Amino acid sequence: MEQAEITFAIPFYGSVDYLRLTLDSVRAQTVDTWRALVVDDLSPTEDARYLVASFADPRITYVRNNENLGLGGNWNRCVELSDTSLITLLHGDDELMPHYAEQMLTAHQRWPDAAAVFCPADIIDARGVPMFSFRDHVKRWLLPKANQPFVLEGEAGVRSLLLGNFIMCPTLCYKKTLFNDLRFSPEWRMVLDVDFYLRALMRGHRLVGLVERGYRYRRHEGQVTTESERNLRIFTEEIALWRRSAADARHQGWPAAARVADKMRIIKLQLSYYILGDLLKLQFGPAKGKLQLLGRLLRGDSREAGNDD
Repeated sequence: MEQAEITFAIPFYGSVDYLRLTLDSVRAQTVDTWRALVVDDLSPTEDARYLVASFADPRITYVRNNENLGLGGNWNRCVELSDTSLITLLHGDDELMPHYAEQMLTAHQRWPDAAAVFCPADIIDARGVPMFSFRDHVKRWLLPKANQPFVLEGEAGVRSLLLGNFIMCPTLCYKKTLFNDLRFSPEWRMVLDVDFYLRALMRGHRLVGLVERGYRYRRHEGQVTTESERNLRIFTEEIALWRRSAADARHQGWPAAARVADKMRIIKLQLSYYILGDLLKLQFGPAKGKLQLLGRLLRGDSREAGNDD
């Protein structure tokens, strides 16, 4: 077996409904210099252990935490357990395209000073069929209009992400050395990814975006994001993070980025879209909560808005 260069670390909790498909997509990579690591955050059952064992593939291993670390804690645990120079935090319900590993290895060779490389993703439903997702459609619209790879760095990079986070979180292939001075924050559940990118950029790291798709991101009803859009958690976390980022940008001497964060235009746009969707489905209770939150944002009362649950 060739020396591994990239670890596909899978922070896992709950159902194994899609995990076999995820691991099948890892085994289908066009290069063999990878390892896969399933880190089980003390799920109610050990089904993932038995599934990993069924592959009988020494490249795929299973670790079960002694205690539940939560989302951010388990992401950090995945990093700690990975011993390759590159790490992808692969979601256990998603799939890689066959060329993903080769794509990332090539990109990191081309940009050796990049802290992480990411790529666009196809959006699929529970059956693996391409689907429309407003949140992901907005990400594509926000992507820098380029037909070649691009670099995010400094104030311009922070400003572009505060206009709207266009990075598909699990597509990122990180250089492990990035985690020497950064960790995912346990403070967040829904925005720990963009919080991490913003802090990395503010510390002088560079992120490289590719234009070729290499990932299949699954949207389904059991997903944490789907439920959080109903109960407002994703929006209230975004508001709190944008407020903090505005303060951090001012402290950094980056007024343009701070102004973008203060306006929160992308959050207002997404709230408006989901309000309309709730009303069309006659879901007046969820619509009311989002409308009240949007009203406070439009009045400029972002401090109060960010404290909703």
